[in-house]
Amino acid sequence: MKPELRMRRIAQKTSPPLTPPYADEETCFVWLGATTGGTFFNSRRQGVIFHRKRAIINGSDSVNRGLMELLNPGLLDRPYKVKQNCSTALCVNPHHWSAKQEPAPPTPPVVSDDWTEEEAQEAIDLYLGTNGRPLDLSHNLLMDIPPALIHAMGYETR
Repeated sequence: MKPELRMRRIAQKTSPPLTPPYADEETCFVWLGATTGGTFFNSRRQGVIFHRKRAIINGSDSVNRGLMELLNPGLLDRPYKVKQNCSTALCVNPHHWSAKQEPAPPTPPVVSDDWTEEEAQEAIDLYLGTNGRPLDLSHNLLMDIPPALIHAMGYETR
């Protein structure tokens, strides 16, 4: 759905109407449109649990996430979680919600073809922690280490 159309539909289904520039930080804009069902269910471990109703548009799209993405385009770079900061259950005021991005995935280490003895020793120590001797060069931990380096370090191979 186009952002302008989404904003128009959201403005029609809030009380008072949510319209730009979204500067009103005090007022809760209560969603009057479709919601997910707020339900109670009983769990023996945790007692009674209540799931709050959520404002939805287009059957399953979260209104709050849609507003966050429209007003903060940089959020789409990484996964994020949306958290409500006010106590009104169906409030869709963007100022009453915050988004927390998940950390960026770690960059994989740069692996070179030139193994140092320290790198090879670290891989061999990991291998020896789960396996015995002699070293099996077809094992995932050892297959990239040059066999000549392993032999020069004094290890037996099969």
